[in-house]
Amino acid sequence: MNFGSARARRFTCLALTSILLFALAVPHSFSQAPTPAIISEYKVKDPNGNDVTGQPLVAGGSYSITFAVTIGATLSDQMLLSTKFDKVGDRFWSLENNYPGIDTSTWQPGGSSISFRAVQGTARLTVTGKIPANVTMEKLKNDKIVHFPVKIPVLIVALQSTMGILDQKIVNVTDQTLIQYENTLKSKQTVLSSSQTLQQYLTLSQSVIERAQSLAQAGYVEEATELLGIIPSTGLPTPPGVETTFLYIAAALGVVAALFAVMFVRANSNKSFIARQADDKAKKLDVLLVKATRIDKGLASEIESIKKELEDLARR
Repeated sequence: MNFGSARARRFTCLALTSILLFALAVPHSFSQAPTPAIISEYKVKDPNGNDVTGQPLVAGGSYSITFAVTIGATLSDQMLLSTKFDKVGDRFWSLENNYPGIDTSTWQPGGSSISFRAVQGTARLTVTGKIPANVTMEKLKNDKIVHFPVKIPVLIVALQSTMGILDQKIVNVTDQTLIQYENTLKSKQTVLSSSQTLQQYLTLSQSVIERAQSLAQAGYVEEATELLGIIPSTGLPTPPGVETTFLYIAAALGVVAALFAVMFVRANSNKSFIARQADDKAKKLDVLLVKATRIDKGLASEIESIKKELEDLARR
């Protein structure tokens, strides 16, 4: 028999048992991390009472958020609750239950931040306010306005002593210009996906969509929407002869080039040079305009409108 091996096994078992007993002897409170303050409930409603939780909010729109902050037993500090809403009415905050950490006789619900004692339990509140109107807009050096979707924190729970954030709720924010672009993009994509038009026109239209998406990503959302406008929502061309197909493609490409010239005239600091280019493209559109009039009066009208805009820009 191997007595050395048996003794080793007994020693190992004894050591493991000792470690287990030591762990059980340690007070339970030391084995847990402090329970933080968390936003345990959260619902966003628009002015009509519709639940829009999880949806993008609209810049300039008013919203109310009902929520709960649950405070753990081991947390003892002054808490700071704040929002990035703009003010609507005379207050931001309303306390919806009897939470002992908030003294409603001394608190200041009209401020964007409120301080309260961390007392174990749950505080239920409502915050009402407005998304800042210009948060999605950026003004360039040449006064051009570009649009970008953004994220903003509408609720922040922090320790007042260190300003350390314990929990927060961040929302996506859009605006009416961005919404119009997104709706136009979806509409044109739907029309093209269900269309039986000729392949050359579909290829060209897809190229227009890709250019519009590039413009929108750079913030030129209004220009992107204008560019999508050259794709008709109804009455797409049915397969004609080769010459007519060429004219459709040539006319549409002319409009695309013109719109890009418009964008750069607005955005480029070297305006005199770009203005000359715009004037040149406006003159080239004359030939396309004559041909497009014979094919599609709606497209011809759009080319005429953009040609006039280019001529106006060239005279500035």
